[in-house]
Amino acid sequence: MSTTDDQLSAISAQLQTFLATLDNSVNWQILFLAGSTDDPDSFDANGGKTGALGYYPVVNISGQTVYMPCLARMKAIALGGANAETLDAILGTATSKIAAIDLAKQAAEDATAATTAAKETAIAVTEDAAAASELARNQAAAAQIAAANADTVGDLRTFFTRVGPASGLTGKARWRIGNRLYASLDAANGFYPRKLTLPVTTTFEDGSAVRSRLMAANTSDKIRALPHELGVGARWRIGNRLYASLDAADGFYPRKLTLPVSARFNDGSVLYGRLVGANTGDKIKALAPELGAGARWRIGNRLYASIDVTNGFYPRKLTLPLAAKFEDGSALAARLMGANVGDKLRALPPELGVSARWRIGQRLYASLNPAQGFYPRKLTMPASAVIDDQPGVKLVDRLGGANRAASINANFIAMAGLDANGKSQISTRRRSDSARFQITTGLSSYRFPILTPDDKVLFDSDADGRMMYAPATGGAIWPVDPYDILDCYGDSLTAGAGANGAGAKQGPYPKQLADRLGSVVAAVNNRGIGGQISADIVARQGGTPALISVTDNLIPASGGVVVTSYSQDLLYNSGISGSATLTGTLAGVPGTLSGNSVSGRNASTYTFTRSSPGAAVPCPANTPFIPDFGVASRPRVQIYQYGRNDGTNATATAAILNALAASVAYQTAYQPRFLVGGTIATVGEALAGFNTLRDTLAATYPGRFVDINAAPTAEEMFTLGFVPDSYGAYSNGRTDAQDLAAGYIPSGMRNGATTGNGDFLHLNNFGYGLLALRYYRAIVAKGWWPSLPIV
Repeated sequence: MSTTDDQLSAISAQLQTFLATLDNSVNWQILFLAGSTDDPDSFDANGGKTGALGYYPVVNISGQTVYMPCLARMKAIALGGANAETLDAILGTATSKIAAIDLAKQAAEDATAATTAAKETAIAVTEDAAAASELARNQAAAAQIAAANADTVGDLRTFFTRVGPASGLTGKARWRIGNRLYASLDAANGFYPRKLTLPVTTTFEDGSAVRSRLMAANTSDKIRALPHELGVGARWRIGNRLYASLDAADGFYPRKLTLPVSARFNDGSVLYGRLVGANTGDKIKALAPELGAGARWRIGNRLYASIDVTNGFYPRKLTLPLAAKFEDGSALAARLMGANVGDKLRALPPELGVSARWRIGQRLYASLNPAQGFYPRKLTMPASAVIDDQPGVKLVDRLGGANRAASINANFIAMAGLDANGKSQISTRRRSDSARFQITTGLSSYRFPILTPDDKVLFDSDADGRMMYAPATGGAIWPVDPYDILDCYGDSLTAGAGANGAGAKQGPYPKQLADRLGSVVAAVNNRGIGGQISADIVARQGGTPALISVTDNLIPASGGVVVTSYSQDLLYNSGISGSATLTGTLAGVPGTLSGNSVSGRNASTYTFTRSSPGAAVPCPANTPFIPDFGVASRPRVQIYQYGRNDGTNATATAAILNALAASVAYQTAYQPRFLVGGTIATVGEALAGFNTLRDTLAATYPGRFVDINAAPTAEEMFTLGFVPDSYGAYSNGRTDAQDLAAGYIPSGMRNGATTGNGDFLHLNNFGYGLLALRYYRAIVAKGWWPSLPIV
């Protein structure tokens, strides 16, 4: 070991002894001063004159200043270089001042308390504006002192270890604006922003003063000046957190975002009372009023970051690794070296005259340019962001590990936590007995649980890309809003009897509705079968399944089994002869139901054939048959057009209402979407029964009923391109004008007008276009897909 190294070690030991003396002092700060080019105390690494700036730590103990040597100066002392002085002399001066620390501290506190009390009394008695202003300044000064003490390095010895003789300044850098330290960069700590203080006289490159520029920046509700400090100083706040202050004494002064337990929020509540838990260890606690909407992460007693639906992920204390890079690929260390020296705010060397941007991943942290100077920005990270050390785990899952945002209602508490694979999963706990239920599992993440008054838990699903929900005690998971698929259930007027063609404005109403909806939906499925009554349709839809019995009450290991009885003629279709099929499950066995509809309603012979061989399965009499597409329809948007084959009397109306109620109840979306379409009368048919049924359905399903039986308006006919009585004579001897006047969908919109076959019940392309237009307008009015244009 060299003589210089021995001397440095001895000096370091002396420093450690001095720092041990300071351990009992609770009111100290570290500042940094820069020497000038002609400063006799500036030294290079070898103890010689540098002719450049030198950085000197200064310990400020209750207002008493003790200048401490930096590494370069210690080396100069060790070498006995020019202007060197003994460390004993420096430490002796410091030691002599320490004796007055407690007295000075107490005197300062007493003076502040006395001044504050006097000013408070003056305001209360005289409401004098000048006294109020003076009090505000004193309170601001007291807050600055408290914040300064809270912001100092927690262990002075740790600080000197970082910059002391053991490691030196090699590989490190300090950034300064004027004579204030802004940030440091070293291998151990990465990029570490420090306290930033600018004198009020500081100017930007364009000559404008920092005071005028920053005061003018208070344009949003996130960064705002407090009214009582206007013209004297200002405080910038982000939400309920103090961000920075500006006043004549201290200039622009960003603060660490840590509040004392006595701090209050805007609503008057005390911070300490709102925190869940008491800042224990390295736990991450959420604020009680923000459960389910946001969370605050703390490390020890320091606020690290917040996340909420309004502001996204917002870091409070920032540390960047040395490997951080800018958008152009250049390293942070290379870009920031030597920047911001002097009393001006300057751009970084590679970007002189333009600007600089600090980024974490793809999100902007701060910018520096001639127009705005140094400008911290809000940081928002996408949910998909990852950190280098765990590239397979999303940031939102890492931050949300323990004590993630939770939700509570009268009966349950819902929480999100990480599983063994690092994925966020939802669980609940019943408050009455503390029973716990696991709601989600698997390789996807589920977040942001929200409990509803009816004991459902809603949450965001990565796998589904939408909000899902489940019972709070666990069970099937379904979407909150239906999937963007529309299933249309009905009879021949849904199937499209009388329609023809596959082009624009052609085909059954589901096809024409799909043309109007376009890409906002993935599909519009036609679930209409001619001749079916409402009970048949709801059996296919799944709301009231058909009850089936088979030979020997047993599904064999393979092959088919004859159906001996059924409650609903599922495959009856007045427009089809021959066999028809429907896939589904019977007694839990997947298979196909096949039958012949030639012989009329309830006269078909059915067979159930299992999809694949397996063990024989008992099938008790009257076992429900569950159609596959009915199950698939449950979380989708649905349109019900039931009743033409039931009739309009009281018995038929009751059957239609029962079928509709069962269909609606079978839907599984938390916010189901459906429309009810009613029935259509033949021209000339008595309308009284249809009108009664219409009024009943409208009253039962307000806001969801669509009157498809009403005569079209002139505007509807114009939109469809239909011109009444311009298509020749109709075989029923009626005219469109006559039908419209009587309240019917006109004959020209019926099948008989197109084919001459005498069918004036079913519709043609114009008629089905009318139904599609009315359903489309009802969907637009409901706002289910906001991007749809009004027609």
